[in-house]
Amino acid sequence: MLALSQMASPEAGIVQVLLPGLLAVVLGVIFIVVERRSQHPLVPLSVFRRRGLSVANLMALLTIAIASLLAFILTLYLQSVLGFSPMVTGLAFLPAGVGGIAGGQIATRAIRRMGLRGASALGPGLIALGSVLLTRITPAGGVAWVVIGYLIAGVGIVCTVVTTTIAATAHLGPELQGLAAGLLNTAQQVGAALGISLASVVATSIALAAGGAPVVAATTGYRATLYLALGLSVITAALTTLLADEPAPRSRQAYEHIGL
Repeated sequence: MLALSQMASPEAGIVQVLLPGLLAVVLGVIFIVVERRSQHPLVPLSVFRRRGLSVANLMALLTIAIASLLAFILTLYLQSVLGFSPMVTGLAFLPAGVGGIAGGQIATRAIRRMGLRGASALGPGLIALGSVLLTRITPAGGVAWVVIGYLIAGVGIVCTVVTTTIAATAHLGPELQGLAAGLLNTAQQVGAALGISLASVVATSIALAAGGAPVVAATTGYRATLYLALGLSVITAALTTLLADEPAPRSRQAYEHIGL
């Protein structure tokens, strides 16, 4: 994350970018070696052989990356381009929060009717639709597109969070539930940091390349980042094909641990 963040800074040199990136790779390799040799590893690497868990974690990472990217970029757009105050910006985001509540309910009903794999594609599809609408923002205005697009994306984000949580923890014994939940939480936290870092890099790079009036250049960079969100949502949707085509859970136990 530090390496990606440094890439967004025009003052950062190549060493400031490569050094933390190489350090991350080295430490990652060391972690894997230690886990493979330990009698009681923190993360038994064999757990990633469970396709549902691995795919769900990747989907969760991408989904929360999109969520943090949208929150970050849309806040900058509304405040720095359109001149909204923090209070008005929060009010513009309110429909997305309400949409998130609806997304949880939609997900549980979709799973019961369509099965896990079918329902898992619904959330990324809604995120993609919302992202397409959000790309219509302009320097002159676009608050309506923000409200509508973010509302739809908010429904899709929470819908995907529900389906990935169930996919990651379904059909695991009690001894693996804690590990699965911890991995999913970690994937989401990494995704949040990754989304903001990528958004910063893309928006800054494109804005500098575009040049021109500051608000025009900034909006160009923000729009490019929204296209990135669209691409990530398409990848997330494609990953659902790797999930097992399982029937909908018959009992409420599958939903209780996420409060639905």
